Amino acid sequence: MKINKLLAVALLGTAVSVSAQTVAERTIGTAVLLAGWDFNGVSAGTASNINARYSTVYTPAYVAGTAVNGGSSTFGTLFLNNTNGATFGSARPMLGSSQAVYDIAVTEGLSIGNESLGDVTTNSKSLVLSASNALNSSARAVFKVSSLSTSNSFTDLNVAYSALNQGTSAGAISWSYSLDGSTFTAISGTSASIAGSAASAVFTADFSAISAIEGVTEVYLGLNYTEAAQTASVVLDNVAIYGTAAAIAIPEPSAFATLAGVAALGLVAARRRRSAK
Repeated sequence: MKINKLLAVALLGTAVSVSAQTVAERTIGTAVLLAGWDFNGVSAGTASNINARYSTVYTPAYVAGTAVNGGSSTFGTLFLNNTNGATFGSARPMLGSSQAVYDIAVTEGLSIGNESLGDVTTNSKSLVLSASNALNSSARAVFKVSSLSTSNSFTDLNVAYSALNQGTSAGAISWSYSLDGSTFTAISGTSASIAGSAASAVFTADFSAISAIEGVTEVYLGLNYTEAAQTASVVLDNVAIYGTAAAIAIPEPSAFATLAGVAALGLVAARRRRSAK
């Protein structure tokens, strides 16, 4: 794993432009927004997948405008309907309102006008988790992000999000993780209950005990949603996934010896093939 990371950095360089975003080196030990969703970039009334609009791993850290799924897949993507482990039976409705209880302009010090995470003036949207015609006894939304850039590895992952309940029955959110978008493992201590008629509030979940999701190119974080009855109506907004910037691991000297040995064996084999001809 360490060898692969080093080779990736050597091949890609220390700064890479992807679309309009450029990877930025972040100070070791500081909190970095890996991906943020406020859903305000979604132009459609329902969504099966939604790209993140914010990431301070990159500069610029924000994608403007609206689209069917909004944002940039470079930052991250939320899957809702039968892709990468998502198990909602249909696309989720978008609610034409926003919850102004979590703002990236405050928490991250970004100055991007009224287009900050939690904005309530421009195409305000929230994501409805509950279905109006069926009980969501168990469904999963999946946030695909990366905890590795060409400049940093990211550790101590955690999430903050806003939720409210417009219905009369309770709903609950817990979290799980996967490295392949298929097999998910529950993360203990991440369950949050959203009571019936509950006003908008901020919830957090800590993933720092899960070292397997640190410093990898693809992490799938599952938001597991359940509700007590069909009369629940939980609405999600302003999801922000964070990590702590760390240095990319450098392999031990023995690893370089291993690489050299593999290369030498390859050369010997190639020469033998040529001699046989």
